[in-house]
Amino acid sequence: MEKERVFIEQGNTIIINSEEYEVLAGIFQGHNITIDQSKFNNGFVEFPKQYVGIIELPNRIIIIKPKVFGLNLSHIMRMYYFVFLNNKVDLDEDIFGIDNNKNLSISELFINELMKIIKIGLPMQYKDFQTTSKFSNGTLDLLNTVVRLQQKKDDPFAVHISNLSKDIEVNRVLYLAYRKIYDLVNENVKGFLDRNFQNISRIDRVHNKPMVTRNIKYCEKALTLAYIIINDMSVSGFGESGFGENILINFDKLFEYFVQKVLIVYTDDNYFTTWNEPHYFGEYNSPDYGITNKTYLPDLLYNYRKTLTGGKCSCILDMKNKTSSPFSNADVYQMCFYSSMLKTNKVILCYPSSEPKESLVLNLSNEGIILSKINAVYINLAGNSSTEFKKNIYSFIKKIYRIIE
Repeated sequence: MEKERVFIEQGNTIIINSEEYEVLAGIFQGHNITIDQSKFNNGFVEFPKQYVGIIELPNRIIIIKPKVFGLNLSHIMRMYYFVFLNNKVDLDEDIFGIDNNKNLSISELFINELMKIIKIGLPMQYKDFQTTSKFSNGTLDLLNTVVRLQQKKDDPFAVHISNLSKDIEVNRVLYLAYRKIYDLVNENVKGFLDRNFQNISRIDRVHNKPMVTRNIKYCEKALTLAYIIINDMSVSGFGESGFGENILINFDKLFEYFVQKVLIVYTDDNYFTTWNEPHYFGEYNSPDYGITNKTYLPDLLYNYRKTLTGGKCSCILDMKNKTSSPFSNADVYQMCFYSSMLKTNKVILCYPSSEPKESLVLNLSNEGIILSKINAVYINLAGNSSTEFKKNIYSFIKKIYRIIE
């Protein structure tokens, strides 16, 4: 029997029973999510405000919708594809169209893509390795060969040869994702996939994302789904009732990465930069913690350059994944501080939207503040076609440049 689906918005509270409490506790722990116990007990849970996704419980499925009205999980998946695909991709590709399929199972989507790949054939590339042979068939390792000839070995020739191999990084990533959802896969499909992956090395983590070249373009969607499974999915066991898949995506972080990539990659403008580490601005000494450093880390800078007294930039951009009124006091204070530290009078708050919205300006009247105004720019994340998606991205870029220039 199909499980009941319960739709809630980010940060909402739902009533749970003791069995669901145990499952949820394991899921949150697996995702390294800490929840205030006053908001999570045997009677109810208030879901973390920054997460969207799907949680499968023994008797129902909880679907956490984005807080931006008009967006659904398909739009979030598209943002994920955009962020984690190759550095720059063609925005006209079909992958950026919204899939209206009501199937919300990431594992099923991944297995479907994996089956398509295997029908074409897992990608292969030439790999060099050293071996010994009775004959000189390959690039000869002269020194080792001389030694082996003197030792009168049966296979005296030490040679380097190249063979086509499926044991490559792309397939290892796909295999890692497949193994993570192994308990969710149909038994008949398992046998087929196991045979195809039998010569692929098992890895325990992804160190670097493989570059999707033209030859392995057909693996692109499956690779992105693999990253979602590896980074944002967990599998829960319900005793005799089976297994469930859970995916929790930090929408706040995804929105930040999304806007960063839009402006860094799709403007071809090297003046957009991010910091790898927070920058120091002060310290305090307390009996409990000793000396503690205070740091700050803006989301995105334009034309940042170091100076003898620290640094300065032409514009500061900060991503605010909020649906409330813009220019909250906390955000205004933050931008005033950033502008003072980086000696600029141009700052932009970037907000999500599901429709076209005009940019806004907050004029500041306090003469003691270096900042005279704060700009708010919205990026439309909706649109069902890749054409609309591309149009919305370049419309956002135009709005940003109007302010910067």
